[in-house]
Amino acid sequence: MNDPTPFGDLKVLVVEDDDIVRVTLTDRLKAEGIPSAEAGNLAEAASILAGGAIDLVISDIRLPDGSGKELFERISRHQPGLPVVLMTAFASVADAVALVQAGAIDYIEKPFALDELVAKITRVLGAIQDARGDSGGEVRYRLGDGLMGRAPAIRRIERLIARLHANDSPVLIVGEAGLGKKVLARLVHHASRRADGPFVKINGSMGKDLIKELGGENGALRRAVGGTLYLDTLAGLPDDVQRVLLDLVRAPPQRGAGAGKPLHDIRIIAGSQERPEILLETGRLRSDLFWNLNIIRIEIPPLRERPQDIVAFARQILNDLAQGGHRQLAGLSPEAELRLAGLDLPGNVRELRTLLERAVALCDGTRIEAHDLMPLADADSDGGDDLLRTGRGEATLKDAVEGAEQTAIRQALIQNQGAIAKTAEALGISRKNLWEKMRRYGITP
Repeated sequence: MNDPTPFGDLKVLVVEDDDIVRVTLTDRLKAEGIPSAEAGNLAEAASILAGGAIDLVISDIRLPDGSGKELFERISRHQPGLPVVLMTAFASVADAVALVQAGAIDYIEKPFALDELVAKITRVLGAIQDARGDSGGEVRYRLGDGLMGRAPAIRRIERLIARLHANDSPVLIVGEAGLGKKVLARLVHHASRRADGPFVKINGSMGKDLIKELGGENGALRRAVGGTLYLDTLAGLPDDVQRVLLDLVRAPPQRGAGAGKPLHDIRIIAGSQERPEILLETGRLRSDLFWNLNIIRIEIPPLRERPQDIVAFARQILNDLAQGGHRQLAGLSPEAELRLAGLDLPGNVRELRTLLERAVALCDGTRIEAHDLMPLADADSDGGDDLLRTGRGEATLKDAVEGAEQTAIRQALIQNQGAIAKTAEALGISRKNLWEKMRRYGITP
């Protein structure tokens, strides 16, 4: 059994007119230690939301006195940012998809497995908790760093996470850069009976310094006792570190001297961009460690294999950018959506975000068009845009965004005779955001 309140004071509102479904779900949430409230219709839900203290809404899309769409629209107006997950029968899936595109977190089709919905709720609550405690914004519950997709492979991952609730076996997460391996590791942790324990991440590329990071009184191994240790990469692990990890995954719990805690009471999760079999074949990974880590394996498919998720991610990224001080645009044109769905995106969600930042900076209309999403390689080929090149003659998305921002800011300052308020308004950003960009680029009014 988890801590009585694994997510602190985070509270869930369940809006469902079917008494059996509503009571069954709220009872299960309470059994999991998750505070919850319930409403049988739109009016009751509105009354509860008016009282505040709700952190996640789970709502049926069909209600006796209205609809989940009406509830979502009310929340968007009065409590923007409050995450909503929709429950829907097959006939209403199109409505649910439209609401997800408008900003709802996700939807689940009826009939659903209770474990699957609880896993989804646990995942979102864990990410909200992380986001509130993570000033760097590494974990964003609305985006999920690439994990919150609708592709069948992502649904299978969610179901697997739900089944791992009472399992402490090592987990191996394999996926390309920018797919959210760390986020997935956190989700496994939050959905497990170790959710109230620590989640400790270590950088596997530290080389010889890694053994020092692991050991010692304040080392990662000591800090992770009772929780989860996440190793972000297997490639390049020194042999002595591999031996330590092998001992951890093999050995039964042992009592530390005077510590009163089992030194080996740690779940190991490892991530890898390269396929572990290649590391094994090239002698960079011990075979005994591989077989002990490969007990439970999760492979995250790249975005190019799930194009149905790209546009949904793009819409959410644009919302995130607007909330972060970038220009508020009307969204993507149908042609832009088609172009996005056909992109290869080897950098996955990270590359998609950078591409959209560049598009927002360069867009001269009210919404992003297909030509705003021109890949940098194509932009370079015409030889006419120096800001898309680095000193090595190679283009990077980061350089393009920064170059475009500097040019846009300088031109706007000239056009508005150095007036900060007018310049910020012309650029569609806040004055604070404009000052921050000017300081970063060394621009003076």
